[in-house]
Amino acid sequence: MYFIELFSEKSDQVRLVTFLLSALLAVSVLLINQYINTKRNKRDLLLSKIEDLYKSSIEYTNLCTEILDDVQHQNVDYPSVKKEHRREVQNILRKMEMLCGLYFPDSGFDTTDYRLWNMEVLEYLEKGKHSEEGEMHCMWEDARQHIVNSDAKLAVICSNLMKSHGYKK
Repeated sequence: MYFIELFSEKSDQVRLVTFLLSALLAVSVLLINQYINTKRNKRDLLLSKIEDLYKSSIEYTNLCTEILDDVQHQNVDYPSVKKEHRREVQNILRKMEMLCGLYFPDSGFDTTDYRLWNMEVLEYLEKGKHSEEGEMHCMWEDARQHIVNSDAKLAVICSNLMKSHGYKK
């Protein structure tokens, strides 16, 4: 009852309504601002993760090219991929898998598309299998084409992610 008596006069009621409208407006502005900031921060985070994915894909492509060059220039009967290179490829793939799994589950990234076993020539040479020169040349070309295709697939994934998460050209 005290509250009703406190605002019984018209001028007091007008002040109460004005105060309530001002408070409602202030809270509304605060909530809208918070929503916009949260959305912007999420977009910025996702764009930085896309950038990390781009960097990892470039690193992967460069490493695969380095591996092929290294294996091709080994002067041994059974050339093989260095253990450090295998570990590095595995680490890059894990990083890309983590980024896509956590932030972009619908990206279409599948690590099996990027494993070293997709370059048959590496396994073929490590096992010491012999073949004709023309067949071996084709296997080298297939391995180099795998790198080009992987680079293109990763670039498309990253480009699609940029478009869907706020980057406008």
